[in-house]
Amino acid sequence: MVILVFQIFLCILSIATNLLFIRYCKKALFFHKGCRVLLWTVIAVNILHSILILILQVTHVFKILTSVEACDVLVPPLFCFVFRMPATACFSAHVTVHLAMAIERGIATKQMSTYEKSDGRIGFIMAILSVIFALGIASYGMHKYNIEEETFYCSAATTDTINDTTTGGYLIVAMEAVILIMFGMLYIWNVKREKSASYDFCSKYQNRENLAVLRLLMPMVLLHFVIYSCFISANTIASSIRHLFGSNSAFRAYISAVYIVPVYTVCSPLLLWWIVNQHRRIRSQQLNIMSSKPTNIHDIYFSNYAEAWNR
Repeated sequence: MVILVFQIFLCILSIATNLLFIRYCKKALFFHKGCRVLLWTVIAVNILHSILILILQVTHVFKILTSVEACDVLVPPLFCFVFRMPATACFSAHVTVHLAMAIERGIATKQMSTYEKSDGRIGFIMAILSVIFALGIASYGMHKYNIEEETFYCSAATTDTINDTTTGGYLIVAMEAVILIMFGMLYIWNVKREKSASYDFCSKYQNRENLAVLRLLMPMVLLHFVIYSCFISANTIASSIRHLFGSNSAFRAYISAVYIVPVYTVCSPLLLWWIVNQHRRIRSQQLNIMSSKPTNIHDIYFSNYAEAWNR
């Protein structure tokens, strides 16, 4: 009961933080439209996941509080499947959208001189493919879900699906590790491009945007990797000691206790919000420095010399 109430609190907090991020940061993301589409997809996935889990947990709490007999807390399996399937897809979509972001930034780096002039079509295509890929992972994990057996807790990981969901979890963690490496390589590539002399304004702008986006996304991807690794590790332990649980109810209780995905959906917009504000503050400081005019002839000389050197 305490775990359910805590998860309800996390879901409500997640919805609030993601909506606040949309309100206060929608005008602060001066990135390419394709990148913005993918970033808003992450926020939308966070909100949808939180709403679905909130409905499930509120249902459980309501049944517990209003039950007269033990069987009154049981939830229809079809109800569980209808809400758990899209929630599991959201669970997978976090990593598939991250992969799409890495690919999109790779294209932006490769086409540095022309990418800014392109429309956001690639972002929409990547977002759609990410959702389809996530649905495929979720379908694989839940294709053995028993829709005839009532349960007291709705979970994607049941005694029938635990092996497949664990395999899907391994895939997600492995993909996130690869994505982290991809982001690191892209960052190094863009840093080297920044240091190389270039008089192409479009290339310079795109290079700086790439670095800003990578600095924004890398902490979020790392946070996702850490939280999901902990969650998958807990599921792996559950799979290996499943025979030690006295009943299916005890197994479901353990699964509900280790479901820490709402922690990510709460923390990720807060982390993005903080990084965006930091980026905006640094940018304002740079603009103030650039707009300040030197007052004497020596300052004018060295200011012009510095500008010529940094070109």
